[in-house]
Amino acid sequence: MVSKTVSPATKRSLELLKRRGNFIVEFEFDVESDITEEKIGDAVAVVVPIPLELERVADLAKKIRDAAPAVLVCGSIGVPDQKLWLLAERSGYNLVSSDGSIGGTLLRRLASPDKGRREAIAVMNSSETAGRLGLLGTFEIEGKSVAIWRSGGRLGCLENVCTHSGATLSEGDVEEGVVTCPRHGSRFDICSGERVRGPADDDVVHYDIFEKDGRIWVVPT
Repeated sequence: MVSKTVSPATKRSLELLKRRGNFIVEFEFDVESDITEEKIGDAVAVVVPIPLELERVADLAKKIRDAAPAVLVCGSIGVPDQKLWLLAERSGYNLVSSDGSIGGTLLRRLASPDKGRREAIAVMNSSETAGRLGLLGTFEIEGKSVAIWRSGGRLGCLENVCTHSGATLSEGDVEEGVVTCPRHGSRFDICSGERVRGPADDDVVHYDIFEKDGRIWVVPT
């Protein structure tokens, strides 16, 4: 399914799906009113333009994901804006590509054995973290605040909420791979989320995280 507001270049590119992949491509999807489970139905992918209004990027992805959790959310982008590209990936878009090449990119994605599975999301460039230790940044991934640290030679990503009283973990200190809650002192392993010390009783949700191709990637739970 393709938003009717995508560019002509995106439409031409997506004709590849019809010619080479024998996919049914619907070009009249109204991204503003048709984001419902009934409308999306059995679609394997929804293609929408990445808006230049930054606050709408995450909102569009969330609406599509809420209506159809298993569908691939794909964004076409017409400007060479790396920050916008990263923001889209971080906001839950499984695939981001330029307007003129999204058809071929999506075709290769749908041909892979794991089509439809959640993909890793790029949250930042590795160059931004060169030589840095401790907290690298906080991000919102599919509606959840997460924090990323580098400590003790390890890279870790946890949901940014202490399981004891809801304090913000990114405001705490991290040492040798363990973050300390700033409110009551509970401690958690930054890679596994395991509770190292109370008063918290429960572990924190952790996310798989890795570096590849000059970026840091997080895999949604």
